[in-house]
Order: sequence, then C-alpha cells, then structure tokens
Amino acid sequence: MASGSALVRRYRRNLFAVTGLVALLSAGGVAVGMQIAGAAAESALEQSVQEVLLVQEQVLNGLMEKFRLLPNLVGRNPKIFNVLEDPSEKNIAAAQLAIRHDAAMSGALDIVLLRLDGSLLVRGTGVVTEPFEPTSRLLSAVRQGRLGRKAIQFPPNERAYAFASGLRDGGGSLAGAIAVLVDLANLEQIWSLSRLPILVVDQEGTILASNRAEWRTMPLEKVQNHTSGITEYVFEGEARAYVEMSRALPGLEWELRVLAEAAPIARARLGATAVALLAGLVLAVSFAYLMRRRLNLVQKSRTDKANSLRLERLVRDRTKALTLTNKALEQEVEHHKLTGSTLRKTQDELIQTGKLAALGQMSTALSHEFNQPLAATKSYADNAILFLERNRQREAAENIRLISKMADRMAVISRHLRNFGRKPKTRLSSVSVEAVVDDAIEVLSARLREQDVEITVQHEVPGVLAIAGHVRLQQVVVNLISNALDASEPVPANSVQVITGDAGKKVFIKVRDFGPGIAPEHLGQVFDPFFTTKDPGRGLGLGLSISYNIVKDFGGQLSGQSHPDGGAVFTVELESARAQEGQPAG
Repeated sequence: MASGSALVRRYRRNLFAVTGLVALLSAGGVAVGMQIAGAAAESALEQSVQEVLLVQEQVLNGLMEKFRLLPNLVGRNPKIFNVLEDPSEKNIAAAQLAIRHDAAMSGALDIVLLRLDGSLLVRGTGVVTEPFEPTSRLLSAVRQGRLGRKAIQFPPNERAYAFASGLRDGGGSLAGAIAVLVDLANLEQIWSLSRLPILVVDQEGTILASNRAEWRTMPLEKVQNHTSGITEYVFEGEARAYVEMSRALPGLEWELRVLAEAAPIARARLGATAVALLAGLVLAVSFAYLMRRRLNLVQKSRTDKANSLRLERLVRDRTKALTLTNKALEQEVEHHKLTGSTLRKTQDELIQTGKLAALGQMSTALSHEFNQPLAATKSYADNAILFLERNRQREAAENIRLISKMADRMAVISRHLRNFGRKPKTRLSSVSVEAVVDDAIEVLSARLREQDVEITVQHEVPGVLAIAGHVRLQQVVVNLISNALDASEPVPANSVQVITGDAGKKVFIKVRDFGPGIAPEHLGQVFDPFFTTKDPGRGLGLGLSISYNIVKDFGGQLSGQSHPDGGAVFTVELESARAQEGQPAG
C-alpha cells in the first residue's frame, strides 16, 4: 500500500510540472503562431491586391488613352472650322451631325464645341447642357496650348472625365475648344467583374468612380476611418477593415485604390492560435496519458498473478458448464427434430384419414352412383342380345354404344375417387384452380344429386394458376363444399356457390353456403382441431383444421366468416403462379 501511494504522489507532482510547462509553451506558440500566420496571410493578400491594382491601372490608362487623342482628331473636321468662321444654323447643324457620329463611333458620353468663354456652340448627344466655367482648369489649359483635363459631374448622377484641345481659325488665333467627355460608368462596368472594391479618388479627395455604388461621388473621409493603424471603410452601413493598395495616376491627377477585406488575416491568426492551443492540449494529454499508463502498468502488474489464477479457475468452471449445456442443447435439438417428424407424419395421416372419412360419408351415394349404371348396362346388354337374335343389328349397336358410355362414366368416377384417396405429393407446383374445382365437384357429384343441391361455379378470371399441390388443394375444396352441404341440410337451402378469381399476386377460391352462418362466438374456433357444431356422429371436427394447415403449407391463408346476406363463406388465398412468372392473369 505504501509503495502504491508513493507512486500516486509522484504521478501528481509530475502532472503539475508538465501542466505548467505546457502552458508556457502554448503561450509562446500562440504568440509566434499569430505573428507568422498573420504576416503570411497579409503578404498573400497584399500580393493579390497588387496584381489586381496593376491590371486595373492598365485598363484605366488604356481607356483614357483612347479618348486623349480624340479632341484633336474631331477638331480637324472641316465642318468644325466652318462653324467657327460662320456660326449659322446650317453650319451648326452640320457640325452637330458630325460630332454625334464621332461620339457614337468612339463611345464617348458627349462631344461639345465651346467658345473660349465656356459657352456651348455645338452640342453633340445633349448630355452637356450647361456652359463651362471660363476660368476652369479645363479651359485654362486650352488657353495655354495644352490638353485640358478635368473630372465633371452632371445632375442627377452623371460623372465624366473631359479632354479638351484648342481650335484655331485661319489666322492661327485661338477661336474655341472641343471637349470629349468619357463616361466613368463604362469604367465601373469593367470593375464590376472584380470581387474586390476598386475606387478612383481625385485631388480634392472625392471618389469619382467605384464598383461600390454607395461610395460614388462621396468624400473619401466620410467612408474611410483610421483607427489603431487599421484602415476601415464603411460599406452597407458597417465599418470593415481592409488591406489597401494604391497607385498615383499623374496624367489624370487621380489615385487608383484597390481594397481587400482584412478578415482572412484575422482568421489566419485565429487559426494559428487554435492550432497552437490544440497542440499544447495534445501535448499535455499525451504526457498525462503516458504517465498514467505507466502508473497503471505498475499497478496492474501487482494484480496480474492473482487475477491469472482466478481466471484460470473461472475458465475451467465455465468450460465445464458450457460442455454440459452444449450436450443438453444437442439432446433438445434431436428431441425437436423427432417431434417435428412425428407431427408431420401425424398430420399426413390425419389428412389421409380425413379423405377416407369423406369417402365413407359418400359411400351410400357412391353405391347408388355405381349401381345405377350397372343396372342400365345389364338392361342394355339383354336388349342387345334380343336385337341380335332378331337380326336387328342397328338397335343392337345402339345398345352396345350406351353400354360403352356407362362404362366410361364409371371409369371417370373411379379415377376421381382413386386420385382423391391416394397420398399426395409434397412438392408444390403450378396448379389450375378451375381443374381442382371441377375434380372436387366430380368427387361430390353423387352427394350433390342425393341432396338435390345445385352448385354454382363462377370463374371471374379464366385460366387462374396457383402455387399448390393438386390433390391436397382438391381435398381442401372437397372439405369446404362438404361443410357447405352439411350446413345446407337444416334449412331449405339448395344452393352452394364457388367463386374463383385473381387479385394481383394472389388467387382465391370462395365457397359459400346459404345455411345459418357462423355464430360470432365460434369465429375464433372454427379452425381448431376437434371443434364441430355438427350433431354427434356426423364428424370429428378435423376437416377445417386439416384444410387450414394444408393451405398454410402452400404459403396461403384460409379464412371464414358469415356472409352479410346469410350463410357462411370460406376463402382460400394462394400465391399466383402467373405473378411469380411475371405474366398477366387471364
């Protein structure tokens, strides 16, 4: 015990020491990991922004370069000089048509012809409606012989960049200026393909163009904040941190800026923190696990010897008990096999006994069925002898034909009785339901005539095939019709109905009598062995029980109930042979 307690105390001291060491390592790992991950993420983000910035700078310069040369080209049109020399309505109209054509072909927002005081001499597309300030940077550059440049805004929200060059008359004097306006919306449409915010800021700090609509025409200071070295822009009412890259455009006196949200940097730092903490946790758990495992191994070694002896004794006892249990189970299995074999043999004998009992019940009718043809045969034979003695061969031949017919009749009856009485095969096959019903009625034909009962057979679907055994299914139908005949005796009912049909995957045989029906208290007992409502000596109560088990062996179901219009109806449901073969019934 003392040695075990010392091990536990040593384990706890080591655990505290390892926990402190892991905490220090985790703190250092978090700091270093955040710094490295943040720097790497920021570098990657800046590189991505720089690439976009270079591409958009080329796009912007290319677009503006195309329009920079346009004022000089448009100013060479003779129709422009004609207006300067003679500003008549005809010359103005001709110049306006030429200017509109040039604006449409170049994609300019508008092209206008200006006087030196800034008033409009000829308007192109009609976007510009107000005169230019004569002291504006645009016209001041023209007076100095340079290309004028200026960003212009028009109500309600039109923004353009204007290039202007001077026009001189025939004497070489400056007579006017022509200005080409570039629609900044075209530039924004190109930028809309980029997922990063892009904006252009002029010298006054106004955002002239951007692919973020809410920033356009806004002062930069209203959408930009600088806090703790972080650049934030207000977008959709929320201040967000951005990594910002910019490039000055001296020719346009603009600054092009491309932004990228700084969230990936924060996520990288957070991920590095999580990794460092997780690594520290894994390290601590690993050390704790190893120390605990060592402690467990030491403690376990002290009990292994005692446990091994106890386990050996337990295994020996369990093995002996399992051996005895196994032998008992083998004996039980053999007993169940013997019992099952005996039950099957008893059931087969009961089925055969039931058939012989049915034949016994029909013995009187069968005797009459055979005696009548025999008597007729004797009479026809005597008459045939007399006809032959009198040389009346035609009448003798007719009597001999009738004798042959009677013999065929008795052969049919004998064949049906032989088939009904023999032991059936157990193998299931495709059986014609119509043939089974016809054979059963043939077996009972004598009793039907004796009781003067009319049997009505209705085949709803012709050619119905069931999975069953012909002889055993015939016995079931014979039992059901026999019960229907027994039920018809106490009442003035002289009819039995047999209906067959197909219900998709099932086929059915219904036998209905017009007797008193089944009492409600007897519905749960009709298929029990030795249950009968017949008078003593009229039956053993095995017919329906045997029939139920035969149908069950076929994989089907036998049910009975009272019919709503009187009498009882018993239904045999079997698997359809055609459904198994995938063929339509009928």
